[in-house]
Formats: sequence, C-alpha cells, structure tokens
Amino acid sequence: MTYLNRNFLTSCSIVALSLSNIASAADETVKDSNDNLLTMDEIIVTGTTSKIRTKLESSVAITTASFDKIQREAPQSTADLMELVPGFYVEDSGGEVSNNVAPRGLGGGSAWRFISLSEDGLPGMYDGYFNDLLIRQDVTIERMEAVRGGTSGILTVNGPASLVNFISRKGTDTPEGIAKLTFTDYGTIRADAFYGGPISENWKIGIGGYYRTSDGIRPTGYTTDHGGQIRVNLTRDLENGSITFSMKQIDDHNTFLLPIPIRNNAQGKPEGITGFDPNYGNHIGPDTALMHINSHKGLIVHDMRNGAGTKAFNAGFALDLDFEDGWSLSNKARFTNMSNDFLAVFNGGNGQLMSARDRLAESDVQKMLTDYASAGAVAAQLRYVGTGENITNLDGLNGNGLVTRHSSSQAISERKQFANDFRMTHETERNSLTIGSMFVTTTMALSDSSHRFLSEVKDQPSRLDIVAVDAAGNDVAYLTDRGFLDVFGYYWNSTGDLRSISLYVNDEFQVNDRLRIDAGLRYENARYSTSVEKRTSNQPMPGAFLENGDDADNIIANNYVSRYGTGDFFHARKTIEDVSWTMGLNYKITDNFAVYGRYADSFQMPGLDYLGNNSYIGDQEGLAFAEFGARYQSETMSVSATLYRTIFKDLQFSETNQVTGIERDVIVQTRAYGVEFEALWQPIDEFSLELIGVVQNASIEGISEDSVEAYLNGNQVTRTPEIQLRAIPTYHFGLGEVFLNVHYLGKRFSDLENALKLPAYTTIDAGIRLDVMDNMTLQVNATNLTNAIGLTEGNPRSGFNQSANDGIYYARPILGRSFTGAVTYRF
Repeated sequence: MTYLNRNFLTSCSIVALSLSNIASAADETVKDSNDNLLTMDEIIVTGTTSKIRTKLESSVAITTASFDKIQREAPQSTADLMELVPGFYVEDSGGEVSNNVAPRGLGGGSAWRFISLSEDGLPGMYDGYFNDLLIRQDVTIERMEAVRGGTSGILTVNGPASLVNFISRKGTDTPEGIAKLTFTDYGTIRADAFYGGPISENWKIGIGGYYRTSDGIRPTGYTTDHGGQIRVNLTRDLENGSITFSMKQIDDHNTFLLPIPIRNNAQGKPEGITGFDPNYGNHIGPDTALMHINSHKGLIVHDMRNGAGTKAFNAGFALDLDFEDGWSLSNKARFTNMSNDFLAVFNGGNGQLMSARDRLAESDVQKMLTDYASAGAVAAQLRYVGTGENITNLDGLNGNGLVTRHSSSQAISERKQFANDFRMTHETERNSLTIGSMFVTTTMALSDSSHRFLSEVKDQPSRLDIVAVDAAGNDVAYLTDRGFLDVFGYYWNSTGDLRSISLYVNDEFQVNDRLRIDAGLRYENARYSTSVEKRTSNQPMPGAFLENGDDADNIIANNYVSRYGTGDFFHARKTIEDVSWTMGLNYKITDNFAVYGRYADSFQMPGLDYLGNNSYIGDQEGLAFAEFGARYQSETMSVSATLYRTIFKDLQFSETNQVTGIERDVIVQTRAYGVEFEALWQPIDEFSLELIGVVQNASIEGISEDSVEAYLNGNQVTRTPEIQLRAIPTYHFGLGEVFLNVHYLGKRFSDLENALKLPAYTTIDAGIRLDVMDNMTLQVNATNLTNAIGLTEGNPRSGFNQSANDGIYYARPILGRSFTGAVTYRF
C-alpha cells in the first residue's frame, strides 16, 4: 500500500467517521501503521474541554476533515466545504462568499444563522452574518472540526446548533512547506503557499496564504474574483506550555451571484429561457460594470468590478499553560478590523419579469405620455443606454421579448471586534472540570442602498431607457436616467455597539470504564446600543424643477429621491440575558462500539445586522434538541448515525414590499425529526465507499391561530430538503485514486407558503489524484459533470409566495460544469 493510499484512507476516515481499523494490509508494517492512523482514538479539540477526549468517547456529533481531505474535496468556497457535514443544508450557489448554511431543519437562506464559524477556537464575527468573507480556505488551514449541537451552545457565542472550527497551521520544529498552483477552465489562476519552521531555539513561525484571479464560472465579461490573504503565526515554547501570536490580512474581491430567470417545462423540471444559460448565465456584464447615478448626494458610482470587496486585519494570541495537580490555563484573544464594500446587482420580484410590450403599457409610462402630451409625446420607445439604439422588434428582443427591473446595490460596513476566551481546567483520571468566560465587544456601521434600473433579459444584459417621443420620433421626455428608474429605491443607515459577557462551566465525568457523563451551563449578558437614521420618501431632488415647477431636464427618474435619510436618528438600548444548558452521556458497549445521548436548550442572540425599523433590537431566538447516536468500527467498515429532534423557537421571517419598502414579519417555530449518518466501507485495499447523508422531516409550527399567517402551520420549512445523500466510491491504485461524488438533494419549497417547489436533483462530480513524486501531487476535479440545473433558492425578493409569473420565475441554480487542476509540492 502506497503512502498516498494510507494518506487518503486517513483523511477519509477522519472526515467520515474518524473510525477505522480498515482492511488489513498484506505487509505487517503497513498494517501496524494503519492501526495507529485509522482508529477512533483521534483526539478532538472542538466541543470538549478535556485534552484527552477521543471521537469514540465523545457525546456530541462531530465531523472532522484533515488537510488532505480538504484538498481532495477542492471546495470552491467555505460553504462548499460544509457539504462534508451531515445535517447541514448548503446553498453555495452564490459564488465564493456570502452563501447560506442551515443546520438540522432550519430554513435555508439564513447565512450562518445558529452556526458559530470560528478560527482557532474564537468566533470570526459575533453574529456570523459575514463570516465566510472573513474565514476563507487555503493551505494554511490544517483541519476542520464541526460539532453539531451538543456543547456548541456552551463553549461559544451564537452557535447553539453548531460550532465549526478551522484550525490553522503553526510553525514546526523542522522546516516544512507547501506550494500549490490551481487552474480552472473558467480562467482561475491561484497560488497558495505555506512555510513552517524554527527561527530560533524557542520560536517557530508559520506563514502562508493565497492570491488568485478568476473570470468566474458565470462570466461577467471582466475579472470578477481577485485578491487573497496572508497569515502569520509565531509560537514560543514555554517550560510548561506555549504562546502563539497570530496575524491575518485579507484584501479580496468576489462577485455575488443572484437568482436568474427560470421556467418549468411540461414535466415540472427547471430549464433556462431563450437567451439565458441556466448553468453559466449572469445578469451582470460589461454594461453594468460601471454605473453612474445622479443623486442628492452628488454623483454615485457603482463599480461592479470590485464586487464584494473585503479588507480585514486581525491579530491575537493564544496562551496555554499546564500546572501541577492537573490544572491548566487557556486564554485566547483576537482583535478584528473588517471593512466590506459589497456591490451587487439584485433581481426584483417575479412580477418584474414581463414582456417589453407590457412594460411600455405600465402605468408609469402611460402617465409620462399623458403629462407630456402637450409637448407632443405620442409614443414610448425602449432604447439601449450604451448605444442609443432604439428597439424596434419588441417581441423578438433577445429571442424572449422580456425586460426586467434590477437593483444596483451597495452595502458598506465597518466592523471592529475584540474577543477573549479564558478558561481554567482541572483534569484527573476520572473527571475534567472547566470554568471559563468569554468576552466579546463589537461595533458596526452599516450603510445600505440601492437604485432600480431597467434591463433586457439575457446573459450579461444591457440597460434600457424608456423614452417618450413625438410623431417625428424626437425625444420629448425620459422615464429613466441611463436606465435607472429611481434614486435610492432603498436606503438604510445604522450603527451599533454590542458587549457580550458569558460565564460557563463544563464537566465531564468518567463513571466507570464504559460510561461517561457530562453537563454544561453558560450564562450570557448582552448589552446593545443602536442608532438607525430616520427616513422619509419622495423628496424633491435639488435642481430637478425650475421656479415655475417645470421639470428642468424632462428626466422623470431624477426628480425625486425615493428613500431619503433625514440626518436624525432613532436610538435604542437593550440588555438581554439568557442561559444555555446541556447534558450528555457516552457508553462504550465494546471497544469498537459506543452509543451516546444528548439534550440541550440554547439560544441565539440578535446580531447588529438584524436591526428593525426605528432601531428596534430583536429578542433572542431559542433552540432545543435531543439526539441519540451510535458509532461502530470494524476491520472493513465504520459507521456513525444520529437520530435527532430539533425545535427552533421564535424565528422571524420577513418579506419586503417591493414598491413601498415596508417589511412584513411573521414569527414561526420549526420542528425537525431526522437521522444523519456517515459511513465508510472498504472491503478490499483497492476500493472504498463513503456515504454522508440525512433524512428528515422539518415543518413550520407555532404560529398563533389568531394570526393571518396561521395557514402556514404544517408547511415544509423553506429551502430545507427532506433527503440529502452523498455517495463517494473510490478506486485506489499504486499512484493514487480515482473517485466519483454522487450527490442527491431532495425537493424543497422556496417560500413559506410552499407555492413554488424546488425539484430534487442529482449532481455527479469526479476526481483523480496522483503522486507523481514522493513530494508532488497532481489533482484534477470535475464538478457537475452532467450540467444539472439544481435550484438552491427561489426568489427571496418575492416574499412569502413566490409563484411563477406566466411560467417564469427567478431562482438561483447551482454552478455549471467546471474543471479544476492543481499541482501541490511539499518540502
């Protein structure tokens, strides 16, 4: 058995189950090596306070992925990597950043709600909203550990359903390094590197990062993704422990992908419309790359080539000390300064997809013709903004005859956070007791605005103007200004401060050789101070009208500001307190078979991103779950399965009226029953089969019978599949392995009313990895080989009911077929 075989099997067993002792090898030396590597004796550091807890002994559902497993998976985003975690529903169709991951029956489309995304044991951001902008994948990540439920609500903030911890590479006693080059068939060139080694007798350094440029799987006509990050760790060995100083700098830009026009065929399966490729189409392109908007604040420029531009810096330290009599101390601290200029083109509601002819018959166009009839206006025309060309064949426009309204959006946020986790642990042969505290302070400033414009419906569309002309074809008036229908169709400006203090205790007691019980408790006090700018609507634009009241330039779009910030602010303060608790047990029936049980009651604090109107600060949302699991391993098989029941309490869902901007809220409860599982079977050295999946029933409950939304009770939770299954057969040979990844995702509904079904779909990925030298690996991955059209979300802009408009609707499909090649050199 080659080194690569052993390496691959190690990573598979760690990710799938961390169970092993698989398939004895013919060579006794190799067998001994595998016995050491492929067992459930792997020590985990996430979700436990003990330094000696193994997976077999754990009373939480945990998935781990080694460096080699992560590299083999070749994730296109941080969310993409979460496909390895059973019980998670991943919507990774948004590109590299700002995707959605939902745990155990929580509705999709909620960013990282109820999940704490952490690095080296500290949360990236308190509320988790933009965490995958801050935590990115490269070769400096050594491993990933993901706890579902269990102690996640005790040992971190705002992670009651899951704690996902990325552990970074540190300096090593002997010099080592990694260099990796990655290329794709859609124009990616990426370089990753890491070096670790001693720099003096007591100091070690780990330094690395990545830089890349890419045209994107859904091309925009310009370079969409560009930038990278660098990370440095300095570790000093102490007489009774160690201290590590860390720093990370990010400067990266990504294109955010949004729903595109889809229609259902006679069989109810989604397909593209004429002029728009569902696998590779994009509703941004060269014409929308640089847009200018006249406003009361002067000329606003939206440069979509910057996309979601993130700049972040963080610095921190981790101190670990061991004392006599089993006592140890751990203190982790990190300061983060993050700014994000998020530029994207958002689609409108499904009703905004209409024929060009119908658009010219809309009331705003007819009013323009009436108002300017005295000036000779007799007809309205559609015209390309860029070329000034009139569109004469309305029904044949792009083969579909459609136009639509989009929003050019810019959200600018500034965030600063300091987090500190201090804990003392006393560990004996039978007991591990930890007492700790976590302190987090966060400040945020957010300015969010958008301006609505008209465009054709096609790949990389062009903006359109609506012009009133006289009988001779001369321009009389303009409904739009360079395609824009309004100025500040949406406007939001807020600031907030948050200070959170948590006190927690966790105890793990070994009753006897077979039974271990544990319990944890966390108290959190969170204080909020927020300000939201007051808004008014339809204020006259400075200089838009002459003294006699006539339009100064006959451009209707720039006469009024649709949403206007007044300069006055609503202010609010609030303190929220709550307690999270959990109890669990693990019983080893044999040395290779264990069962565990867990009950937990926890909560999610409101984030500063979720302020309501008038600076309203929401309440905490509750979670309660019970689970029972089993782990088993033999020489050829390892299996882990968990039965769970989860209740998410007091969840707020909102829809926004696309005309008035007014939000409508409904408070629901969701209940999910399910079984999640991981299995690895290797009957012979040359073949293995890995299974990861979940089967669940998640429904909406708890809406008051007196509420107008009571009819939603019993509906399937939005964007939550009943079945997910990944099957990964792998053929191992002397130089490497070849594998398939078959992923089945069951049906879902895109809205609370279950009006628009997102059909089930299956994707097939494939890969090959070769050891061409002792220290060089070549890898090729193919994603979505069949170009399946799988929909991960419908149209959130269409509210609680997202029914199709004449058979056409907005939805966000998964990315089309792509190929990735990488060469990795280790030294």
